[in-house]
Amino acid sequence: VQIAGAMTSVSTLHVLSMAWDWIYGISPTVWAAIIALLAASLTLLGTARIAAVQHQHETKRGENERLLALRKDVFLRGADGVSLATTTISRIADLSVPDSDLVLAASEVSAILARVQVIGNQETIEAILALALSFTSAFLDLYLERLMTRAKIAEIDGDDAEKMRAVAELQIPLAKKARERGFEIIPHVTAALFAAREELGISTDRQKFLKIQAVGLAKQAETVKRFWDAIEGLRTGHN
Repeated sequence: VQIAGAMTSVSTLHVLSMAWDWIYGISPTVWAAIIALLAASLTLLGTARIAAVQHQHETKRGENERLLALRKDVFLRGADGVSLATTTISRIADLSVPDSDLVLAASEVSAILARVQVIGNQETIEAILALALSFTSAFLDLYLERLMTRAKIAEIDGDDAEKMRAVAELQIPLAKKARERGFEIIPHVTAALFAAREELGISTDRQKFLKIQAVGLAKQAETVKRFWDAIEGLRTGHN
């Protein structure tokens, strides 16, 4: 056994000696080529990993950019829907506007706000939902009032002058109610605006905005009051 072990050791030393002679016999040029090849392989491996990470990052960034672009498009369209909602509420009091136009506008508002809810985050969804419910409630309430006003006008008898005075008398309550319901929607419009701007990464000084809005609404309310006082004065004086 000892002899066999010794022979194995000798064989191992012989193989190592031959390997060393082979390695030692490699020319510096070949060594340079081998080192260069190894370096190139490591570089390619590192580049491949970097490229994979970069591709993943660019893919994610591309998806984020596309999502942001989609949100901007939907939110801008949503702004048009909010404007249409407030305009539609005010137009209900105008009996010269066809009923079909009002119903079509209300349907368009609902469709636009629904699209915003699909793409928005939780805060935006809640704000848009509150706005949609407020608008629907106001629209149905005012539309019913509009139909009742039309029915009363249809029953008016007399000459043209008397009919005009009677129509004006009937339209005043409807116009006042439309104005009141329009003011009720404004807080929901503001909440939706803040939610959308925050989601798009657009900074907003809420306190400053609300302060300016409050001042503007107060002045508007004063103007509306003076307007209705003037109308009431003309109506009373005429009677």
